[in-house]
This record gives sequence, C-alpha cells and structure tokens, in this order.
Amino acid sequence: MKLSNEQIDIIDAPLVSIAVTACAGSGKTATAIRRLIAIRQKMQSSRGRVVLLSFSNVAVNTFNKGYAELATALPDDANRRRVEVDTLDGFFTKHILRPHAYRTMAATQAAYLVSGSEPFLTRFQYWREGSPPLPLKDIKVGMFNKDFYFVISKGDELELLDKSEVLKIVNRLGKTGAYTHDLGRYWVYQTLVSQPAVLRALAARYPQILVDESQDLGTVHQEILELLICSGVQVTLIGDVNQGIYGFAGADGEFLKSYEARAEVTGYKLTRNYRSLPPIINIANSLCDRNDEPDRQNEQGGAFFIGYKESELPKLTEAFKAHIDELGMQLQDSVILCRGVRRAEVIAGRASPPGQGMVKVLAEASLLRDQHSNYHGCFKLVCRAIIGLLDNAPMGSVQDFRGYHMKTE
Repeated sequence: MKLSNEQIDIIDAPLVSIAVTACAGSGKTATAIRRLIAIRQKMQSSRGRVVLLSFSNVAVNTFNKGYAELATALPDDANRRRVEVDTLDGFFTKHILRPHAYRTMAATQAAYLVSGSEPFLTRFQYWREGSPPLPLKDIKVGMFNKDFYFVISKGDELELLDKSEVLKIVNRLGKTGAYTHDLGRYWVYQTLVSQPAVLRALAARYPQILVDESQDLGTVHQEILELLICSGVQVTLIGDVNQGIYGFAGADGEFLKSYEARAEVTGYKLTRNYRSLPPIINIANSLCDRNDEPDRQNEQGGAFFIGYKESELPKLTEAFKAHIDELGMQLQDSVILCRGVRRAEVIAGRASPPGQGMVKVLAEASLLRDQHSNYHGCFKLVCRAIIGLLDNAPMGSVQDFRGYHMKTE
C-alpha cells in the first residue's frame, strides 16, 4: 500500500501529543507502526522508551510482526530495542501491578490475578438483601469525575452498587494480594496515586505512549492515562469512534473526540479507505456523517446468496463458473462459501471415496474387540460404519440397531 499524504503527515509529525481519527480500512496499523519507529528516531540519544498499546493479543502480534519487518532496515542499536508493543492491561500489570501494587493493597506478597472460580473467593462476595450474593468477578469498575463507582450488568442495563460496601470487600481481598481483571485497573490507578515515585519513574521510562483503538478506552483506563499525561508523558491516540465495541465497559469514544480539542494536542485524520468499494463507503458516510474517500474503484462482481435443491448443485456450480468467466475474472479470485464442511469438500472435489473413512472406524472396532475385549463398543462402531455406507439411511438407524442388539441379548 502506498502511503497517503495524510499518513505521511502523521508519521513525520513532531514529538507532540497527537489525536488521529481514522475511518475503517484507512491503514491505521501501517501508520501506527511507522509512527512508532519515527518517534524513537526523533528521540535520538534519549534513554526513554516508546510503547504502542492495544487491547488484544491478536493486535499486539500484528503490530510486532509489522514492526519486525520494518525494523530489519534499522540499525541494530539500543534505540531499536527501546520500542515495545503490549496490551494496555499487560503493560500496567508488568510495570505497576506485579512489582508495586502490593504496598497499596497492604498485602504481604506480590499481586496475583484470580479467575473467580477459586474456592476462597466465596468469602469475598457482595450481598444484597433478597438476592443471591454477587461474586467480585461480576462487578465492573468505572470512574466519573475522578471518583470510582461499581456496577453489575442486568441485561442491557447497569445496576449501581453501594460503593462503601464494595470497597470493604475489595480492600479485604486486596490484603491477600488478589485482584480480578476489573479490580486490577482499580489497583493500578490507586497505586499510581498513592506511590507518586512509581508514577514519576514510569513517565521517565516511557515518555511516549501510543494507544491504538483508543475509542475503546474505558473510564478507568482514561484516568490512568490522565495521570501519565499530567506527569509529562506525550500520549498519541489513534482510533475511530464509529468502530467502538466496548460500550458495555463505559467506552463511548468521547475521550478520543475531546482529546483533539486540548491545547497541547494536534489533530490528524485518515480519510482514505483502502478496503471497501465506493457503494459501501457511501453508505458508511451517510450513517456516520463522514466524508471518507475510496481508494478502490467500482468493480464487477459482488456477493450472491442462492437457495437450491440438492439435485441442482452441479448446475449451480457450473453457472457460477460461467458468471465468473463473463466478468473476465480468474477463478482463483472467487470463492464459494458453504455452511457445512462436507458440502465444501464435495464442491471442491475433495470428498473421500465411499468406505475410506469407514475403514478407520472398522479398524478401531477391531482394536476394541481384540485388545480390550470391549464387545459393546465394537458393536457400536460396526453399526456406525454400516449405516455410513448406506444410501439415504433412515434417521436414527444406529440407535435402532443398538436397541435391537440390546433386546436380543
């Protein structure tokens, strides 16, 4: 993909906090990786590190692979090793929770994650009058005006819990060193507030932080980043408010939208879509009140959903091939999607000859009979093999044979 002028402007931007609002398919990944490299080069001899954070291990693996490919052209020096990619929770766990949070938690050991199924957690539940107790793993943490609140999901709604009661349980659990995923973010924030030396050290080590998919930042993540920003960290946010998927966690994209309005932040946009065809982009623009431009031009073809009878399947595949030829396309540029694996194998010509799969079943039956004296298990496998070789065998035939066998015994 050739970089657009918008991408080049972002990559070459000076060392300042920036906000990038991007449309779908605009090359956010390619831009973020190149910006990561450019930041580290602009930092020159500084010992500080630059880190790119995202929300999933899949995204982190994608960024690491892209960075590894581009980094081969870079000098193999200390600067190249001062670039990191991680998930948000992974980064905060490694640098704050595990080494430092135990002091804030008043624990005698390093903090550790619990899944919620541990037996000892039955002593740390939130009780509501007339309702079953709530395990801590079901309690979600949020922040508003720098103050914590605790909720549980009830269908599409949230129920606000008694903060003082929840905190009593959270603090008791904290003394054991344990935390859930949501409570981990709570303790990260509390650790940075109660141990300012940790906050200063983290800001000095990571003066540049990039956050991908920042429209999905929850309220606690936002406040943690605010602490780092106030300590001098330059934060770059990259995302698209129209692609948010973490609304249930309090992420509404407002942090990204309002970030650009700050005096110290420079706003950039990515408006060229490299993925979708013009008709799709036009619909997206009308729905999202955007003015994104397509890089691809209108193309022949499209998606076809067709119902058919079993006897018409050969005619259907031949008609599909003929249509591909009419469009002047290569067959390898088309795809037929099926709901079942067996049907896909038949159309692709990979179906096993009759009896091939049953040889394995009969062999397993022989082993059960001769090596384990498991005659009942052997009989079940033989029944399955025989039914599998019959054309249009009635439904439930295997059960019928087995039932007859049990009666004759």
